[in-house]
Amino acid sequence: MGKNFIGDKNLVVGAAVVLNKLDIEKGKYKALGIGLGEDGLRMGEKILPGARAGRYSKYNRHGRTIVMKDLPKEKKSFSFDAPNYGDWYNGSHVVEWEKEVYQRQHSVPRKITISSSFLEDRDGEVVVGFLADGVLNRNNPSFNDDLLYRLNLLQENVGSVDIFGEGEPIKPRMAVKRVNWEILPPGWWADTKRIDFLRQKLGDKRVDILIERSKFIESLNPQNVYIGQSYLGGRTYVVYDFGNHVVAESPNWGNAVYVLSGEQAKHWQAILSESKREALNKGAGRILHIGDWKAKLAKTLSIDGKVVRQDG
Repeated sequence: MGKNFIGDKNLVVGAAVVLNKLDIEKGKYKALGIGLGEDGLRMGEKILPGARAGRYSKYNRHGRTIVMKDLPKEKKSFSFDAPNYGDWYNGSHVVEWEKEVYQRQHSVPRKITISSSFLEDRDGEVVVGFLADGVLNRNNPSFNDDLLYRLNLLQENVGSVDIFGEGEPIKPRMAVKRVNWEILPPGWWADTKRIDFLRQKLGDKRVDILIERSKFIESLNPQNVYIGQSYLGGRTYVVYDFGNHVVAESPNWGNAVYVLSGEQAKHWQAILSESKREALNKGAGRILHIGDWKAKLAKTLSIDGKVVRQDG
């Protein structure tokens, strides 16, 4: 999450994402208003997401009708014109009838746009900041609904979400790479669907522990965050890239933290695609979630007693 958003009254929803330049050239991000023009990289336009991006993008464009099956049905009148004696030549009459139907709640299209901005140039890649239109005020009665709506909308379209205080810059240090694996962005615990699924599967206590672990590792300021489903023998691991170190933390109960350093960190994708035994044989370290594992991890990520990456 954005560093200072907790104390801010006004918030915005955004994200930093690393995009491959070749993918941009191929027009992969045209729907987000990102491409190559005569003057080079083109972005910055406010884009209304397409309805095919996901259900929230569809609601955003066309509105939504919810059938309220938890409420009593209500009577509704229907009518149509019918010909007299089966022949329109004889004139017509109105046929009316009543039927009990479920109540419906209609919401108008919100038309929230997403804008992009250039943050950083990297070898073969660019870091792009995305921002969902609108400033959210904590005192507004619709704050929670507006926040979750924008989080879902941005997740559908850019694969990452984050929350910032109004005016706080989107920082490239937590940029998430769009890769061929499923993306678990910084602040994944804001994804209500994912949390609900994990709570049903693991229970509240275990999910709370998983959230605490991820928050701690993100607080150490990784450069990038990845996720894939073929790591370490088939488990899903969140991978935090600190440059000279790579940390793999599982959102599954009972798994250890795996750490790659130095030369092994450069080849983390290949090593972490192996089984756990093979990864350990190729130099991966392992820290069990027992005792003061956080101190052990912080020490592993330190040089001369200082954490590898610090803000500023």
